[in-house]
Amino acid sequence: MATKPSRSLFVLWTTGLLLSLSLGLSRVQALVLSEIMYHPADPCGDPGSGCNSWDYEFIEIYNDRIDPLDLSGYRFVEGIYYTFPEGTWLDGRSFLVVCGNLQKFRERYPDPEIPVIGPWEQGTLDNGGERISLANAGGKIVATVRYNDRDEWPAGADGTGFSLSLISPLLDPDDGNDWAVSL
Repeated sequence: MATKPSRSLFVLWTTGLLLSLSLGLSRVQALVLSEIMYHPADPCGDPGSGCNSWDYEFIEIYNDRIDPLDLSGYRFVEGIYYTFPEGTWLDGRSFLVVCGNLQKFRERYPDPEIPVIGPWEQGTLDNGGERISLANAGGKIVATVRYNDRDEWPAGADGTGFSLSLISPLLDPDDGNDWAVSL
């Protein structure tokens, strides 16, 4: 003869089910890697000028939530290496650019409205493609993308002065069809 489950077991099971459903229906990741300048146009001209094209590389991140996010201690752990300093906040539905060389970025993009930090601590973006991963302060990967310069990835971003730009933060960042050449 089957016994009837206790009320406390039923409440625990129902609570777990509701929690699982609510977590499954909401987006866990708030940050999106939304733009990648991995192969800038050669700004140097003269090879002996001491200029490096990687000085003009950047990655843009987007906070997909409405609430501000404290990025203190977050860090890029694949592709390039950069740790966000204490007190770095990203407003909700806002962008932040992390660049290889802050001075060179500001020379090329002098718009003071562009929120930008940098320079990277180490690394350059591979012109042929690679994985870029952003981890939170606890080390958990919170945003990642594996970009490429072939197949379905927009060829116009490969050394032409245009960047890769994710069409929508709701799309799959690992699918090259979900990216376009920046304006």
